[in-house]
Amino acid sequence: MAMGCPPQKPDLPDSKVSQILSDYFGCSLIDAKRLDGYDDFSAHVTFTKQDSSGKTVQHGVIKILGADNSVKHEFQKFIGGFLEHLCNAGLPFSRPLRLSNGTLNPPTIQLEHSEQEACQGHYVHLLSYVEGVPLSMLDFHYDGYFLQKIGSLAARMHSVALTHPTHIPERVKSPWYLVDAELLLDKICAVNLSAEDVSLSLRAVKDFTSCLGRHKYTESILHGDLKGDNIIMKVDEGTKPSLSGVIDFADLVKGPVVIDIAVFAVAVWIVNWPPTQSLLQIISEVLAGYTKTSDALPLTAVDRELLYHAIPARCVQHLVMCRYDALHDPDNVSYLLSEDVYMLGALREFYETCGKDSDLFILLHKHTTYS
Repeated sequence: MAMGCPPQKPDLPDSKVSQILSDYFGCSLIDAKRLDGYDDFSAHVTFTKQDSSGKTVQHGVIKILGADNSVKHEFQKFIGGFLEHLCNAGLPFSRPLRLSNGTLNPPTIQLEHSEQEACQGHYVHLLSYVEGVPLSMLDFHYDGYFLQKIGSLAARMHSVALTHPTHIPERVKSPWYLVDAELLLDKICAVNLSAEDVSLSLRAVKDFTSCLGRHKYTESILHGDLKGDNIIMKVDEGTKPSLSGVIDFADLVKGPVVIDIAVFAVAVWIVNWPPTQSLLQIISEVLAGYTKTSDALPLTAVDRELLYHAIPARCVQHLVMCRYDALHDPDNVSYLLSEDVYMLGALREFYETCGKDSDLFILLHKHTTYS
């Protein structure tokens, strides 16, 4: 989630979308359908584009994001090249479409926003359309096969990411990045939590940040928000849903690879609450898929110890930041607090069931249901 300008989404008419596609990408808009989003404008667009084989009809997603500083500009430039690099390696992610001038440098446009005078404009990305339905919208059983498949996908992404020739740019620290979890500490007491939940939250964040500072971990560039909303499933009548692709790389960050595993595991764990699957079984399957992948980065005992601490820290991050943002963004309260009760339940459940034995995580993936 963006942390610069207020999360006021621009509401573009189709005529403006058409102009942007024409001016920057050489495309002619046929149709635009708005997509849900928290702090950006997104639309599924159908358009025609002239290429070497003639004029073709294509589908894509146009995303328009706030542009608040030069650091963010360098980061937005990085995203396009990084995504293209992943796609060229065969990973099922949104591919950025190049501009008419052949570059991936996202253009900036000026929009009228009386409340966003500090913003320099808005970045424009045009991405390939990943067809399907978000996993979070399906009544889906997360069996061992699927969990291992996501683990394997994360392993490949982390491995391929390290071969990208450009270093990820410096970024502004934010509590929405779990690697910056220390920034959560002063916000925990600013949201409405019971004394017991404040104590658990402080414990989770302090344990995680302490562990993070003690060792050197296996690192790569992380997706940062690997959850059901961003995992797209192909749904055909009469067949089991299958993975179509992964979207939304706005939270890219360099950090320990187990953070992506923690974010995904928590998202799966809270799908049905009270949970129908144990956290240990979920993580066991994901780790099995990760470690069995041929080019996976090695996960050491200290990586697994960090994973143990990352689980409750992720619960606290989501719980506290969504409550904190809801205080300052009342128009999006229902969206921000949609998983609030589940994250709070997950935090409490973690310390009741796993809170005394980090060795369990070090030994995980020995007992899986799918092989």
